Amino acid sequence: FFFDLPQIGAQMADVGGSVANYLWTAAWPSAERSLYHPFVLGLADSSGRVPIEVFKHYVAQDATFLRAYAESYALVQQKLHPEDVAGREAFEVFIQANQSELELHRGYSESLGIDLDGPEAEPSPATLAYTDFLLAAANDPNTSPAHVLAAMAPCMRLYSFLGMTLACAFPDYLDMSPYSKWVAEYSDPEFQQVAAAVEAQLDIYASAALEDPEHGEQELECLQGYYNEAMELEFNFFDSQQVGDEGLEQSRETVGMMMQNMMSNIIEQQGEELQ
Repeated sequence: FFFDLPQIGAQMADVGGSVANYLWTAAWPSAERSLYHPFVLGLADSSGRVPIEVFKHYVAQDATFLRAYAESYALVQQKLHPEDVAGREAFEVFIQANQSELELHRGYSESLGIDLDGPEAEPSPATLAYTDFLLAAANDPNTSPAHVLAAMAPCMRLYSFLGMTLACAFPDYLDMSPYSKWVAEYSDPEFQQVAAAVEAQLDIYASAALEDPEHGEQELECLQGYYNEAMELEFNFFDSQQVGDEGLEQSRETVGMMMQNMMSNIIEQQGEELQ
């Protein structure tokens, strides 16, 4: 998606004119922090270094978050122009995808004995901070669909990034890890497509405001504020999953393994391209 705004056009040039890509690129340090968090890296370890009780807590909290996320989608729909049929159809797809993600959590609840409606699902401070942030943005009569999507898109893009990165860095992961379904879900092409579609809608709804020569830069700063706050809340959510000092030390080993595997995959791909 492209637009021409002299003040910020040059900033967008390197990311193909996409607002969503610009916001993601600017927030890259936050994405790296989440990727290298001991909890996330622990999911990529075939020995299952994330204790099962910690993972169960994560699943219950994430299910609580996803319910608020679905509510936020519904609230954005109410902000759309009555004639925005394409937008409404897109949000129906997003809501369906959200329900599919919740199905994964229900599968975990059955296999691991997690009560998604019980005490385990009572929001922790980190979960509550994130859901309050989303719902406040969605309920605010002064926010636009672009503002709310700027608060919501980081979740989809980050999980897409984490799933794909872990799947590429640990090619044997899906056969060995006790948490294989997690990476399979978030590296799945269908999830990647939904994440990209959410970003496409963000680009569409941000375009008109960003093309305004008087308020374009101010609008970009507003969108970036929502986006960056969501990225920080994502990290805090992972950080609330207690893996302990041992998990922190082990995560350093996992990072080294990740880098070696990714470099090997790149070299192998380059070799295949040259043949």
